[in-house]
Amino acid sequence: MGNFSFFPLRLAEPHVVALCPALNSDLSGDMAPAPMRLSGLQKEVLSLYRRCLRESRLKPTEARSHFEAFARTEFKKHRDVEKRDFAAIEFLLRKGRRQLEVMASPGIKDVR
Repeated sequence: MGNFSFFPLRLAEPHVVALCPALNSDLSGDMAPAPMRLSGLQKEVLSLYRRCLRESRLKPTEARSHFEAFARTEFKKHRDVEKRDFAAIEFLLRKGRRQLEVMASPGIKDVR
């Protein structure tokens, strides 16, 4: 069968271990490093996004995907705001909360 190996990658190769941190922890016997902690603003942004998605579940079935797509698009639009631009992030959070308040009102049945 020649040089065929059951495992095409040798685990001892440093570039493989570097690309797969979980593999690195398995090889060394150590626990994987703890994930980075989120800042307060990051937690607020994630919380707002989750609230938008939860609110979309309360809308008519045929419009839910529109509400979810709207929320996703708005968040993606501002994805590149610098982490340290606190004023911009706080402004966008306030704007998002106002939009959520409007979306949550019972009279709003769909969004385009």
